[in-house]
Amino acid sequence: NMAKHFDYCVSIARSADAQGFHFGAVIFNGSEVVSTGWCQCKSHPRQAHFMKYAKPYKQQNSWLHAEIHALVAAKRDCTNNDIVIARWAQGRLKNSFPCSACLQALSYGGIRKIWFWSEADSDWVFKYCTERN
Repeated sequence: NMAKHFDYCVSIARSADAQGFHFGAVIFNGSEVVSTGWCQCKSHPRQAHFMKYAKPYKQQNSWLHAEIHALVAAKRDCTNNDIVIARWAQGRLKNSFPCSACLQALSYGGIRKIWFWSEADSDWVFKYCTERN
């Protein structure tokens, strides 16, 4: 099941394009895909809310991030669901750990595990994200 989620997320990232940034996200619960998201050059109130607390990112990357797009598109409680995030650049997977605004949004949304590509590990790794603000 995980390989399918990873592959699906990479395909979303490869087709997404927000000013040259290619990110995709898939929220899932076991084998069920709950929601998908991709980076977009448009704003969203939830993105703006979490960007207020992400000082290094405040002036740039203010468009809708893939992680928050997936949360918004879920239209249901995502508590105890997992998310996989992919970034495609220069013809390969790149580090895809979420920014501080998205980390906060995922925590608030009840996401249990965040799966992301790590170039250092050359593999998918995860971080638990269980605290709710």
